Amino acid sequence: MMTSCRSRCEDLSIKAWKSLTRTKTLEADIMKTPLKRCLSAVHLAFFGVGQMAGAGVYVLTGTVAKNRAGPATFLSYFIAGLIAFLSALCYAEFGARVPKAGSSYTYAYVTVGEFLAFVIGWNILLEHCIGAASTARAWGGSIDAISNGAVKNFTLTYIGGMNMTGLAEYQDFLALAIIIVLAIFVALGAKVSMNFNSFIAVLNMAITVLIVGVGFYNADLKNWTNKDHGGFLPFGFGGVISGAAMCFYGYVGFDGIAIAGEEAENPAKAIPIANGLAMSIVMIMYVLMSSALTLMVPYYDIDPAAAFSVAFRDLGFGWAEIVVTVGALVAITGTTLGNLYAVPRSAWAMASDGLLFDFLSYIHPTRKTPMVAILVFSILAGILAVILDLATLAEFVSLGTLMAVTVVSACVIVLRYQGIEDCQFKIKDPDADSNTFNKDAESYKDKLIELERGEDFGRLKQQFKDVPILRTFAPGKAVTLAVAIMAVLMFAIAILIIAGLQDLKNSSWWLILILIGLCFILVLTFGSILMHVQNDSFLTFQMPLVPFLPALSMFANIMLLANLSTMAWIRFGVWMAVGFVIYFGYGVHHSKENVEVAAETTAISYNSEDGVSGIAASKEEKPSYDTFGETKQD
Repeated sequence: MMTSCRSRCEDLSIKAWKSLTRTKTLEADIMKTPLKRCLSAVHLAFFGVGQMAGAGVYVLTGTVAKNRAGPATFLSYFIAGLIAFLSALCYAEFGARVPKAGSSYTYAYVTVGEFLAFVIGWNILLEHCIGAASTARAWGGSIDAISNGAVKNFTLTYIGGMNMTGLAEYQDFLALAIIIVLAIFVALGAKVSMNFNSFIAVLNMAITVLIVGVGFYNADLKNWTNKDHGGFLPFGFGGVISGAAMCFYGYVGFDGIAIAGEEAENPAKAIPIANGLAMSIVMIMYVLMSSALTLMVPYYDIDPAAAFSVAFRDLGFGWAEIVVTVGALVAITGTTLGNLYAVPRSAWAMASDGLLFDFLSYIHPTRKTPMVAILVFSILAGILAVILDLATLAEFVSLGTLMAVTVVSACVIVLRYQGIEDCQFKIKDPDADSNTFNKDAESYKDKLIELERGEDFGRLKQQFKDVPILRTFAPGKAVTLAVAIMAVLMFAIAILIIAGLQDLKNSSWWLILILIGLCFILVLTFGSILMHVQNDSFLTFQMPLVPFLPALSMFANIMLLANLSTMAWIRFGVWMAVGFVIYFGYGVHHSKENVEVAAETTAISYNSEDGVSGIAASKEEKPSYDTFGETKQD
């Protein structure tokens, strides 16, 4: 009886583990979509600029400068930009191969499994929903600044304020209004949204040139060297890193580019090009504009709600104040539009896989947009914009974003060391009618030669084939485990460095010893990855220096995560608790992968009734591969 009970428990545990780690099966035609493919690389690049520039410059700069980094705010933007660029390369590699609206959710689903994919997808919804709310809130704040506080005073007088930690001082109904208007715009279709966004991006860059020019014309180096207020680093270098954690939110447009990839005409080329262009342009804009602001105005006098507008007004540049305020409104409109564009498509991707409620997967037959998802998440973003303050929103969304990009960086390593039987990404015939994978015949032939040794992918290299423990793993599995261990070790190191910074300065031997031990294990774990054969037989864009750059991206993102406040983690925990209820109560049972498994089981059962053994019917000969994921036809 006890043996039977134990056996049943083991079977249930195995079944549960398989459910949580099952991967998404890609369609044979990766370009197939119910959405309309109508976007070029230029559309995507401007979409990235439009989504990033408004949020970072006009929303975050004032808050980071006054409360986190002071005059060194441009360093926070630079550090965050370098980290984001590494993450953007990871997204570019996946986006070129999986041009789907799910972005990092889909990338995790096809490599590491369903549960982690849901966690990332749920974070994407958080990222873009709160991103829309925060920029809409900044839009309302800019209008209030133009009117010298008339909107705020009217609301406080006739409606009343909100005296609770984390909530805004007053309800911002202008933020709700702009979300409603832009949601209608998004519902009209991808091409309409992108053309409008491109106009906004160009206008925003022109205004940036004006702001930087006037700002440096009025620069005063004393604002960077005033020792009475802490000098150049009033909050220390820790403040710069803390500021970078918040500034990272200003670079989340590369995620939006990946989400828009399902509507790109040629995603394999367009996504890498758009990521590189957008990231370069926006980083330059951030560094120059944050430098100009902190040189014009002492950091402690900056108004976080409308930093540039108030700065020009105080300097007596009335005309510049008007231009900057209009520019801020235009840029913030673009960012809000980008977030409202991205969040329903992410929800649609998850609902299409069965992990969210089915009604969210509805596509309008004429507009080819996820209409129900647009409605639901626009309402949610509007409610958040009305009641939450800007700092709370910015820190909250940074956490979700950093979690997502950390997993994508890890997935790049996992993908490159997958065994050929696990890898679903294909090399297509160069003569096929596809712009995405079309290459010259010689290049194609070279890749096929590499595929002849494809059974080595993910296995130990010849000189390490007898390494204990590692030799017992199936191809790619040891690397997957090593990446998971690396993530845990990196987080532990980051927590020790941040929490024990003072002890490190005092040369506490016990803390130094622990850090050395953790770093030694981390190096050994990373070394175990290098012992395996890497798969570089892809014709689409590949991130350079794998696994070094993705591992660096993981550690940098984890360091920023560890710098976020305890309250941000508590709020994140509440959000994830809601997500787990949805996943375990609905998603795990309605997953399309689960339905397909059930259908296969039924087919095997039917074969058994026809006199064919169920076990025999479930067994297949090991396929021989001529392309990734495709078997040779006899």
